[in-house]
Amino acid sequence: MFFRNIGPKVTVAVFALISFSMCRKSPCEEENPTLKFDSILYKQTVAADTLTLRTIFTDCQGDVGFANGTGGFDIETFLFERVDGQWAKFVPADLAFQNAFFSKIPFSEKVNSENYVEGILEQKFGAVRQNSDTIRFETMILDRAGNRSNTVTSSTFIFP
Repeated sequence: MFFRNIGPKVTVAVFALISFSMCRKSPCEEENPTLKFDSILYKQTVAADTLTLRTIFTDCQGDVGFANGTGGFDIETFLFERVDGQWAKFVPADLAFQNAFFSKIPFSEKVNSENYVEGILEQKFGAVRQNSDTIRFETMILDRAGNRSNTVTSSTFIFP
């Protein structure tokens, strides 16, 4: 079941799951985190459809994720639809819902700001199909110092 319009009465589940992998790599000088597209997973069930966007990040300083109650959104994801052969950024009719695809990287006590860190981010969305059967995402992350990663574009996804 798909919803034609995302609004405040429709819940879009956005979860950021993270797995950290600390490697003993030589220190790097890059201050901005880096992001790489991994995959889009789609699960269709009678109860609900779920689309999962997976990206891989690295950060030389290890300062990703905010402790509960601190910081704002540090994952910014935007939905694009292919309409009449052109990519169009999805803008919800209700602007109160404009941050529906933004979320937070969970804070990990295992990571301190002196360690190189890498991990996988999984963002789970429901009811993302709007005006088209063809979509893609653009995502970027912020670290605690406010450094922006590169923006990655997912592969094109066509709903079955």
